[in-house]
This record gives sequence, C-alpha cells and structure tokens, in this order.
Amino acid sequence: MARSRAAALLLLVVFLAPAAAREYDGWRKAASQHFELYSAVSDRHTRNALQNLEDAYAVLTQVLAFEPRSAPRIRAILFPHRKFAARFAPIGLAPCSYFVCGESRDYIAFPDRDGARRGTIAHEVVHALVTRQGIEYPLWFSEGLAVYYSTIERDDRRVVVGGVPREAVDGLRQVAMCGITDLVSGCERTSSLLAHPRRAAEFYARSWALTHMLLEDPRYRAGSAVFMQALARGMPSAEAFSVIYGKNLAGVQLDLSSYLHLRLSRGTAFTLRFRPVRIRPAIEPVNSPEIRLVLADLLLTMGRIKEAGSELVQLEADLPDSWELHFCLGRFARSMSRIPEACERFERAVALRAPHPGVYVAYAKTLRDLQAGPARVQDALETALGVDPSHPEARYLLGLRLLTDGHAGPAAEYLALASPVPRRRLFSVSAALAYALFRLGRTREAKAAGAEAMAAADSEGRRRAMQRFLASIDGEGGNEAMDGVRAILAAEDAGF
Repeated sequence: MARSRAAALLLLVVFLAPAAAREYDGWRKAASQHFELYSAVSDRHTRNALQNLEDAYAVLTQVLAFEPRSAPRIRAILFPHRKFAARFAPIGLAPCSYFVCGESRDYIAFPDRDGARRGTIAHEVVHALVTRQGIEYPLWFSEGLAVYYSTIERDDRRVVVGGVPREAVDGLRQVAMCGITDLVSGCERTSSLLAHPRRAAEFYARSWALTHMLLEDPRYRAGSAVFMQALARGMPSAEAFSVIYGKNLAGVQLDLSSYLHLRLSRGTAFTLRFRPVRIRPAIEPVNSPEIRLVLADLLLTMGRIKEAGSELVQLEADLPDSWELHFCLGRFARSMSRIPEACERFERAVALRAPHPGVYVAYAKTLRDLQAGPARVQDALETALGVDPSHPEARYLLGLRLLTDGHAGPAAEYLALASPVPRRRLFSVSAALAYALFRLGRTREAKAAGAEAMAAADSEGRRRAMQRFLASIDGEGGNEAMDGVRAILAAEDAGF
C-alpha cells in the first residue's frame, strides 16, 4: 500500500513538473520608445498590443497636456490566459488589467489577449501618465478619469474623448439613483469594491459618471481644473466640492441625476497634430529564467514580498550575473529589514554596471542606513544622475544631502529640479528648497517655497514650523524658527 502511494505521488510530480515549466515557455518580448512588452501570445498580437500602447501614449500625452518625463520604459505584461494572470494579480483584486507604480519600474498587466483592447490600453496608460507626473488622486477620480479617456476615438486630425462607455449605458439609471457619499468619502485611496467583479463594475460606472459631469457639464467644467488641483493637493473630495462649487454632496448628487437624464454630453473633440508612427519591433524569444525574474519583480513591485523572495532565491543558480536579479534580491532583503544583505546585493548590481538609476538610489539609501559615510552616499546618488540626469528622487536626495553639509547653492539647484514631486514628498522638497534659498539670500523665492511647504504639511507640527520659518524671514521669528526647520531636514536626511 505504502509503495503504491509513493509510486502514485512520484507519477503526479513527474506529470505536474513539465506542466508548470511549460507555463514559462513560448514567451517573447519587444520594445518601443516608451514600453517593454513581455507577451505569451502570438507575434502578430504582440506587435499590435505594442503599437496600441505607443499610440495611446502619444495621443493622451497631448490631450492631457503633460510634459514628457524621462523615465525607464514602462514594462507591460500580456499573459496567456486569466487563470495564469490571477497568480500575479494585486492582493484583493479580481483578474483584470492593472497598472502598478514601483521603485524600479512601472508595470501594466493584461490578463489575456482580449484584455488588451484599445480602450483598456488607454485606461492603463492614463494611470501611468498621471502617476509619472507625481499626481495622486482619490481612487474614485483616478478611475473615473481613466474610464473617461478610455473611450478615445481618433483619426489623423481629431480626437474625441468622453464618450459613453458601452458597459455604462445599461447602468446609467442605477448610477443616477445611487448616492455618491460613500463613493467620494469612503474610497479616497483604496477600495475593497474592486475585489468583486460586479461591485467593481458598479464602482467604475459611478466614478465615470461623476467624473464625466465634472469635465463636461457647463455647471462644473469651468471649475474642473481647480477641483483637480485641490484633489491632487490632498483635499478631501467633499471639501473640494464645497470650496470650489459651493455645494454639498447631496446637491452634487441632484446635479448628477439631472445630468445623466437630461444633459449627458457625448464627449469633447480635440484637434491634434498626430500621425501614428508605425513601429516595427523585433520580437525576441524569452527563456524561462528571464520571464520568471520579470514576474517575480512584478510580485515584488505590488508588495507580495514573500512570494517574490521565494522565486528570486530559486533563480540565483540560473542568473548569477544578472544585475536585475541582484537588484530585486536587494529590494527583497531591504523590505525584510536585512540591511547588510541588501547592501551586498546592491553592490553586486553596481559591480555588474546596472544601467538603471534606481539601483544606485537604493544603494545610497542602504549606505545611509549603515552609516557608511556621506561621501559614499553622495557618490552613489551622483552615479544615479550619471545614468539618468533627470531622475527626480536622486535629485531630491542629493540636494538634501548637500544642504545638510552646508552647500546651499548646489543643493538649491538639485532641489529646484526634483520634479515631478509626489504628494507624500512635496513638503520635504519644498521645505528643503525654501531653506536653501533663504541661505542664499533669495528671500522672495524662499517665501514662495515655504508657503508651498506649509500648504503641503502633513502634520500640525510641520505646519507650525514652516509658519515660524516664514515669519523669521521677515525678522519676526529669530534663530529658533530656523533651528526648527533645520531639525526637520536633518531628520529627513537621516531617514531617507
């Protein structure tokens, strides 16, 4: 009996092992100006997906009026089917297309070939473009904006956005009847609604409807830019409606109901100078260790740390000289608070001449954790800027390091160019820039930066510190106010 069970188990292992290995066979990759696509579908569909990604990027950059940003290519993943894709979905999210912003690179993932249609591609590219501008919107507006632009239609001279999504037509009456209080107040950044397909569809429809009214209804359109700026600064949605439109959520709900029944616009047309550039990317085969590393990096980027670490450790025998593997292992070790091990991994990636600025920024942070000395930290950050002179985090961290050492002039130059600045770091960058400008005697600019820091303060203590700093510029605060700002910046430098 025992022998037969052992034989059966052995047969099962032999049967399943090749099947697991085959999941990583047949992958291919192709690259364009802004994207690096890993695909498990045919060459033809791979090229089409990459073309649609580049077209969406080109059109939406113009429509959204965003400045081009220097950044590593967005890595896109086109899975073979939804069952396989489900293993790499964000926690609590049903298998679907998604965008995730990471320390090393940004990802867009599509669960299968049908999930990589033009509208879906446009939706995820909107998320990527907004994030790369350093903008953080509440979840309802972030998703509503992406759905709004996912309806994009174009020819050689004209683009129309803001059409009614096909999936929203049948649900417009239900959207009008649902209140918006839970939508804008209970879902500022995250939502468990997205884990259930039907509830997620309702959430997207309601978010789209409210966003559509803001951007298309004459009663709201004139104030929409200011409203968006308020949301990006972190103002709660209900407060933004009250301050900018003078309406509470009940009043906004009434307007939304009338808009959907009587006023619904069919979109806005833009005249653009856009001619699609037909790309002809080379399709390269991808071996099993490479695609496993890519997918492990995806897991690491979305915060599924232990699963990523388990896969990365197994890959070391196959990829001993991969800078990207050592970079991933370093990030894994750092996330587990194993700082010396992280430093060793980053040093190995540096020795392998990693072409990615994030390697050197991560190395600088780890050196700072180990108190390796300001010179080594500064050298790592300067190397990062040698790889990418416009890397915003490297500029900020180097500016902060120089300011702490008393070099206000070069610090101000780096800090002024540390753009885009995510909202979570806006206070730190603005406060450091204000202090550097004050040290240089540029008081008018210091006041402007200080006011921006005070507006971005995430605690009452920080807000008061900047208030005293601004008063001291006018000769009312004395040295104590400056000491307070210096202490904040020293803590930022110690903990970056």
